[in-house]
Amino acid sequence: MLPTILQQRGIPLTQAITFMLIQAIAAVFGYAACGFLVDRYGRRIVLFLYFFIGAFFHLWFAEASGIWLYFAAAAIGWVNPGVYGATSVYVGELHPTRLRATAVGWFFGIGRIGSFLAPTVVGLMLANGLGHYVLHTFALSFLMAAIALWLVGVETKGRALEEINQVKPA
Repeated sequence: MLPTILQQRGIPLTQAITFMLIQAIAAVFGYAACGFLVDRYGRRIVLFLYFFIGAFFHLWFAEASGIWLYFAAAAIGWVNPGVYGATSVYVGELHPTRLRATAVGWFFGIGRIGSFLAPTVVGLMLANGLGHYVLHTFALSFLMAAIALWLVGVETKGRALEEINQVKPA
């Protein structure tokens, strides 16, 4: 979808594909960094920061031009996979053992529904001249995730799963 969105902004296809490559390279480092940071500082705060800062990175990418577009693409690549990988671990920790696989399954299932619906919604937005706002929509979704995490998130770092789930060991 990204090349089409960027082409509507007047960016040549080859340059749009370059942005995808930059995102992929930055993703390797962002993913590894998020994994390290959630283990070191905690899931809730790191994921909140990744989502919150990620919202601004998406907004920056939506509005950037020139050389700044390359930096914004790298920033997006940094946060996107980091939040997805670490969030799946966090979801597993928030549920009791008997429901853990189901919870993670629902997490990935809902993600697949989003993966299915996103191209449809983006396609409709592009077809109706709202292509400029597609990237803003991604920023809004990251901001909503950050707010939800801040309001209802529980820190799991250094706590036993039984303690997190308030289940007394047998």
